[in-house]
Amino acid sequence: MINNNLSIEEIEQREGIEVEPIVYIDSSISIWYHEVRKKRLSQLTDGDVARFIRQQVFLKYLVPEAIRRLWENPTIGELYDGEVLKQLSTLNKEFWNNNQELKQELLDLLNSIETKRLIPSDFEWISNEDEKDFTELVWLLKEKLDN
Repeated sequence: MINNNLSIEEIEQREGIEVEPIVYIDSSISIWYHEVRKKRLSQLTDGDVARFIRQQVFLKYLVPEAIRRLWENPTIGELYDGEVLKQLSTLNKEFWNNNQELKQELLDLLNSIETKRLIPSDFEWISNEDEKDFTELVWLLKEKLDN
C-alpha cells in the first residue's frame, strides 16, 4: 500500500529525480506541476490525479491513489464524470501485467461497479448517454485487463 501522505516533492526524492525550480509561464503543465509539488497525494484534486496518470508520471504512486479514490466514488473527475477511470483505461497492458496486484484491485473495483454497488445512490448522470459511455468504459477496461 502506498503512503498517500507523501508529497510529490518527496516522491521525486525517492525516485532520484531533480526538478529545476524554473516555471515556464507560457507552459500550463509547468505552472500546474510547480503548484502541486508540495501537495501530498491525499491533497491532490481528482483532476490532478487524472492529469498525472494522463502524463504517465509517478504511476506506481498515482494509480493506487486513483484506485483508492475510485472505491469511494467511481465517477470522480474534474473535467467530466469518470475522468479518473478513463485515464486508468489509457494505461497499456504492459503496465497492468507488471502490476498484478493493482490489476486485480482494479478488476475487483470494476466488478463492483458493474453490480452498481459503488455508484453513490444520490448520483445523477448528466444524460443517459453519459451513463452509457461510463458503462461501456467499465466493460472495455475489464475486457482489456482480463485478456
